[in-house]
This record gives sequence, C-alpha cells and structure tokens, in this order.
Amino acid sequence: MHIVLGDLPTWIAAIAAIVAGTIAYRVYKIESGRDQRAALSARSAQASQIAAWYGLNEDDQWGGFLRNRSELPVFNVITNFKHLNPDKPDAPESIISIYSVVMSVLPPAADKFIPLDETVIKLLGLSRKPHIFSATQHSYIEVYFTDANGIRWLRSREGQLTEPQPVT
Repeated sequence: MHIVLGDLPTWIAAIAAIVAGTIAYRVYKIESGRDQRAALSARSAQASQIAAWYGLNEDDQWGGFLRNRSELPVFNVITNFKHLNPDKPDAPESIISIYSVVMSVLPPAADKFIPLDETVIKLLGLSRKPHIFSATQHSYIEVYFTDANGIRWLRSREGQLTEPQPVT
C-alpha cells in the first residue's frame, strides 16, 4: 500500500489557504467587536448624557441635581434618593430608600434641582458647609428614565448606565 501525500506546490497552497482563513477570521472578530461597540455607543448616546448627584445649590440648600445634556427630552424620570448603611454596605437591607421624585419630562439642556427637606438633611447628616461632604459617600441618587428612542435606562449609584431588567 502506497500513500500519496501530494507534491510541494499543493502543500504550499493548502498552508497558505489555512493562514489566509485564520487571518480573515481574526479580522472579522475585530470588526465585529468594533461594530458592536459602535452600535452600543449609538444606542446609549442620549442616555449617556443624563447625570444625577447630590450637592448644594446657589442658596446653600442641599438637594439632588439632574442634568440632561442631550438635545432631546427624556421621559418618565424616577429619581430615587437612597442611603447606604456604612456598617453593612454589602447587605441588601442596608439600603434605605429615602424618597422618590417622579417627573414626566426632563427637558434637554436642563439642570433640575430637587431640594431635600430638613428631615432628610438631618437623617443624612449633611452639613450646610460646602467643604463637609462626607455623608454623601453613603448617600446616592439613582435615576430611571426613558430616552427619545423608548429605551429604559438606569443611572446607578456608581454612575454606571445600564438597561434595567424588567420586573416580572
């Protein structure tokens, strides 16, 4: 029995085809990843321009600031003011929901200030002195909103932007 392995030009062509296929696959993966990142960036373009934080307004009043730097309004805005018990930061029961504010629309290029009442300010231990900001490391604002494309978003306490899971 005699096995024919082919001649040298056939082997060179086969190896070249394998190398070309490998290179084409790697280029496809790179381009596919780039396309996915571009699609995500386009999908979240408006949502990425929504922010919320605690601070003092020009009258030294504590509250939450909401900012819409996009060119379009966002809708069904739910702003949750929360406090995290620093003694048990990883326990689910350590998150205290202080209160929520619901707005039907946050217009474009708007900075909305939501003042905190005195009871909440005392609960959080906030000071009227702008340089004393330590209590806010345990206090945070999360914002749910719907962008102009009808996509629901959450800006979390870490500032991350995600699409929340539907409640079932």
